Amino acid sequence: MKLTIITINKNNVDGLAKTIRSVLSQNFTDYEFIIIDGGSSDGSYELIKKNEDRLTFWSSQPDSGIYNAMNKGIKKATGEYCLFVNSGDMLCNDNVLTNIIKQNLSEDIISGNALVDEKGKSPQIVKAPKEISFYIFFQHTILHQVTLIRSSLFEDVGYYNEDFKIVADWEFFIKALFLYQSSYKAIDVTISIFDNNGISSRPENLPVSFRERDEVLQKYFPYLLSDYRLLQPRSTFDFLQNIKKLKILRGIFIVTCRIINKLFKIISR
Repeated sequence: MKLTIITINKNNVDGLAKTIRSVLSQNFTDYEFIIIDGGSSDGSYELIKKNEDRLTFWSSQPDSGIYNAMNKGIKKATGEYCLFVNSGDMLCNDNVLTNIIKQNLSEDIISGNALVDEKGKSPQIVKAPKEISFYIFFQHTILHQVTLIRSSLFEDVGYYNEDFKIVADWEFFIKALFLYQSSYKAIDVTISIFDNNGISSRPENLPVSFRERDEVLQKYFPYLLSDYRLLQPRSTFDFLQNIKKLKILRGIFIVTCRIINKLFKIISR
């Protein structure tokens, strides 16, 4: 199984350096490595040039956004599967590709585990869902940083929708799995260290994410839209209010437990 690793970057030279280092240090070497840079001016171009003898293809030109850059990479891919490891994300150790190849895989979409790195917090392992359901996509999605996608799917299902700023990968997975009934498998291999400080993880971008998700569901599954809206807050304000409510409920629960504990001690005397 030949694998294409695609990295996109825009003015993130430090993150790009980590990503390149993690890919080029792999013990398994039968892969191609593509970097699509958005015309960076922070030293990324020079870093890519320094490593170009290890790259299958690279370019550094202005693009119209994340998904435009990802599509550029897909169109240059010749591997059977694509894996997106964007600047700032890293393969978690030198044996990742070896561990993937050992799985003897044949499914269309193959998802592994992510080590999620948030500033100020200990890294947490997020495992790929063993089974696919709409509920999973209502709540979150499959992380593209740990998901191998059969390259031919992009011809069958379509490339990433460049009109979207945040949810084009979410849309792609929904179309591939539910409309085209692509095969799926979860593997217990931790693939990437995921930088959880990107555009899709920022609270201020929640309204855009909700609006784009609504658009996807309205287009392909309009009867599921009302269910989705019941399960998800409709704005950043609603999201923060829900968090506030949860904190209040947690506080009430803690106080109640303390009162019960005190009463129990009094009764036990």
